[in-house]
Amino acid sequence: MNSVAFTLFPTKPTRSLLIVYLMAMGPLAFAQQRVCGTMDHLHHQLEANPNLRYRMQAIERQTEEGIKAASHRINRDIVIPVVVHVVYNTTEQNISERQIYSQIQVLNQDFRRQNPDADRTPTMWASVAADTRISFKLANRDPSGQPTDGITRTRTSVEAFFVQSNGVKYGARGGVDAWPTDQYLNIWVCNLGMGVLGYSQFPGGPPETDGVVIGYKFFGNTGIVSPPFNGGRTCTHEVGHWLNLRHVWGDGPCSVDDLVADTPPADRPTQGCPTYRTACNHPVMTSNFMDYTDDACMNMFTFGQADRMQMLFLPGAPRASLRNSRGLMPEPPAPEPLANLEVELLSPSSAKLMWAPVLGAESYNVRFKRVAGTSWLSRNFTRTDISTSGLQPCTDYEFQMEAVVNGRATGFTDSRPFRTEGCPSGMGQGNNLIPSGMVAYPADGGKMTMSWEHVPGASGYRVQFKVSGSRTVKSVYTQNPTTTIQGIEYGKSYFWRVRADFQGESGPFSSVETFFAQEGMARMRTARLAEPRALEMEAQHSISEGPLPFKLNLSDPVTFGAMIRDEFGEVVREYPAKILTPNEWLRIPVEGLRQGRYKIVFTDPDGFSIESIVVLY
Repeated sequence: MNSVAFTLFPTKPTRSLLIVYLMAMGPLAFAQQRVCGTMDHLHHQLEANPNLRYRMQAIERQTEEGIKAASHRINRDIVIPVVVHVVYNTTEQNISERQIYSQIQVLNQDFRRQNPDADRTPTMWASVAADTRISFKLANRDPSGQPTDGITRTRTSVEAFFVQSNGVKYGARGGVDAWPTDQYLNIWVCNLGMGVLGYSQFPGGPPETDGVVIGYKFFGNTGIVSPPFNGGRTCTHEVGHWLNLRHVWGDGPCSVDDLVADTPPADRPTQGCPTYRTACNHPVMTSNFMDYTDDACMNMFTFGQADRMQMLFLPGAPRASLRNSRGLMPEPPAPEPLANLEVELLSPSSAKLMWAPVLGAESYNVRFKRVAGTSWLSRNFTRTDISTSGLQPCTDYEFQMEAVVNGRATGFTDSRPFRTEGCPSGMGQGNNLIPSGMVAYPADGGKMTMSWEHVPGASGYRVQFKVSGSRTVKSVYTQNPTTTIQGIEYGKSYFWRVRADFQGESGPFSSVETFFAQEGMARMRTARLAEPRALEMEAQHSISEGPLPFKLNLSDPVTFGAMIRDEFGEVVREYPAKILTPNEWLRIPVEGLRQGRYKIVFTDPDGFSIESIVVLY
């Protein structure tokens, strides 16, 4: 293909006609057709700085010479550190981390030809479809060397940004200044006006504005994305420009070249999703990322395009400094599997989990679950041990740990298994020894019948009960999973619990159940006794709203101590015992707690506990 006909930017009439055309088409056209602002942006830069033309011509000569000298090719993969600047005027524009991560994933798939739709490349182009050997990572070090997640967020009063002003790249204009562009690929995500999906700066432009700008609805493939440009390919296209690629039609008629040997000439951009079209006596490579097709219909770079991009990273080339950027630190070392994990102080309901320190670790992510379970409980700690509680006796658990070094997680170790104590003789592993399915039925003559599900292997059961607020605990023994108690006081709330015995060895008590004795309740004996929950509490509560409200639906004042346990069973708050008045709304201070799921436990002097789960947010 003839490179002599190549022009750096469209002529003024072409550009003016393009703007008039876009304005005439209106918002509907903007929503349906791809509009890239890169060439318009280049035109403005050339008008402001005519010397830019000569810098770009020098880069082009260097690129052509590098491609001719095959020995100068880069023989290893290139990893580019990325910082994403989210500049938002509305909550919707403040896109989620998940949306940002999805775009980084799309870039890596597209540039490494690992995209799931690579098999949709037409057969005629499959032989030239290339892995560019370029990938992208969010920076883990900011310009001052501090840990970062590679994302900045800036609220702005600017409702929309435009290609012509380039304002999103300047803090003084409502945007945010670039991080050093010789160390990072800066990507600004914002609300772009005039129906533009994105635009980029070619190599050689002013350092302070180097980077890519993408409309927030066209960034990534999840979250706030707008079809048909909801596949993350707008960013792939614009990063292609940032890496010195032109549109496949060369932004001109058939005689204008995109400077790539293995992309056929074309006469114009391809909109929509055509299966096949021809121009300039050739099939058009509509599946190329540098055309204008919908996201679902572009899926390839060519070897020629990969060469052009690679040449930017040769010594002395415009993007070479990114290969040694301070924006990416080496991967942190993974902790030794199992060797770092220990379990001590086992009991039927608790265990102490410990691990050896990892060099350079700032904190540790720890998670555990029952071996038979599917959901992990996870938390971050700065220390190297935790004490869990609320575990089931004679049950197999496992826990894992990963270190956080330089702001990055190392990955979880293999599981360290452990079994809680409380296995009676002859009992196999994993049996639940705690009675469950507890119900209370009224009977004639001031009696109450209590029943529960049989515990396999149990030789009998011990039942304890008392009036709530009383210190008099009564006890009965039964060989069957049911018993009837007498002398019930009407108008009183009762606590009761049960444990299983195994030939002289006892399992732990069940959770405490309650019932309210009332006149005439014998008429209800065919159904479970209906009553309000003993502890009434919100299922979810905002920490910002202040103390957590609760109410005891009991007949008498009760002396209760209270504690708050996190998902690991660790006590994170403890309150001294005090007399609590029934049927009044009371409050528990929760300020200073992190968001998450907690268990609120009230325990009286005889160890009878009632509890509730609440999610603090």
